[in-house]
This record gives sequence, structure tokens and C-alpha cells, in this order.
Amino acid sequence: MTSRSMPPQSSAAARDAVGKLPAGLRVGITGHRRHRLRVPDDALMQRILDVIELLRRAGKLRSAGHIRIVSALAEGADEIAARAALGAGCHLTALVPFRPKDYETTFSSRGHTAVFRDLLRKADERVILSGSLRDANAGYVAAGLETLNRSDVVLTVWDGAPAQGRGGTPEILQCALERRLPIIWIDATKDRAPCLLQRSAFGPCPRLANIAQRPQGLHLRHFKSVFGHRRSQIAALCRASLTHRGTEESKFRGAREPDGRGQPR
Repeated sequence: MTSRSMPPQSSAAARDAVGKLPAGLRVGITGHRRHRLRVPDDALMQRILDVIELLRRAGKLRSAGHIRIVSALAEGADEIAARAALGAGCHLTALVPFRPKDYETTFSSRGHTAVFRDLLRKADERVILSGSLRDANAGYVAAGLETLNRSDVVLTVWDGAPAQGRGGTPEILQCALERRLPIIWIDATKDRAPCLLQRSAFGPCPRLANIAQRPQGLHLRHFKSVFGHRRSQIAALCRASLTHRGTEESKFRGAREPDGRGQPR
């Protein structure tokens, strides 16, 4: 499945990221649509803002502008998280499974179409996957997995119940556990403090249902290693970009260097 997105940043921008973004943390959103949310929007939004602030403090970031939220912008958790993120000053990646006009036909509320278009317009990065409504579940799975590919931490609004179909929140969360991504869980049924779902460093991957029975409280120390890993990734990207740029410039200079007769070699 292919996708279309904005072009990658230049090597100069990457160098700037190292200096200004100690982690450039990417937070992927997965969660339920509105029919499975029992907590009011305002309460969920405040919980999401609390998580953003905790991550900002954990990374010792000057502002939430150094955090990127990756959201599919579906009605419900995706949309609430996107609105909260923009309000906090985060960057937003809109990652949608189908062409926008096709995606809009899956919304249960016509009113969400205007919200979706507004969020899509405000996103500074837009990724449109080539899913088809003929196999919508495959499209949702692809979007969920691509969200994980672009995430350092997963933020979920989940009711704790099993999946009701392919590509649902529990399936994506199980994949996140298998990839050892830390999961911040906001309960979709009761307004309570977010908690952490994270597998141990050793042993086989547990089932989501089992690990959800023993969630951990959120603490700054849980995310320091995530920030350190992300900082190393950005530094490596910059080194590779600068090396590639230097090689290309050397090739260009070599190709144009004149020989003894004043002609390019």
C-alpha cells in the first residue's frame, strides 16, 4: 500500500532539529470512535493535554511544539486528540487510510466532515494511504500499522474491551506491545488518570488483555529512555544526510574540475 506525503526535511532542517528538538517525540493516536466513548470530550481533551505536558517535561522541552501527534482524524478519539494537540501547539501529522472523499463516507455524523476537513487543512504533514473501501478493514489495519511506524509512544483512548473487527484499537495496541512501544492508556469509559501499558524487557510478548490488568502509573522516568533513543535516531539521520550531501558535492566538483587543457574531465 502506497502513500503520499509532504517531502522530507532538508539536511539543514535536520541539523536544526538536533539543536532544537532534543527528542522530536512522535506520539501515535489510536482509539475508539464516538459510539464507544463514555467520557465527555472536555474530560478526554484535558487528559490528553496532561499527557502532552508530561511528555514535554520528560523531554525537558521548551514547548509542546517539539512533539508531533500522528492521527487518522476519525470521529472520536482521533479527532479529540488532534484538536487537543493543535491547541497545545504540537505539530500534527494527518494519516488517513483512504482518499479524503472516500474516508468522509465512513463517518457516522455529517457534522464531522467539516471538522475532518479543518483538521486536515491545519495538519503540517498529510499522509494519504491508498486503501480502498472495498476492503475497508485492510485499510484500517494499514493506517494503524503506519501510525506505529511513525511513533515513539502510543496514546490510546480505549475501553479495555476486545476488538470488534480488524484494524480496531486492541489489534493495533497488541502490535505496539510486540514492537515494545510504550502505550499511554486513557480510559474511554471512566474519567481517571492515564496509565502506562508496557511489556517487560525480557520474555515473550504478553497478551494485551493480560497486561491491561496490571497498568502502571505514569512517571517522567518512564519516558527518558524513549527521548534518549529518539535523540540518537535524529543524530544518525543528520550524519547520514550530511555524509550523502558531502559525497554528492564532491562528485559534482570532480566532474567539473578542468584538466590541463581547460576542459572539464
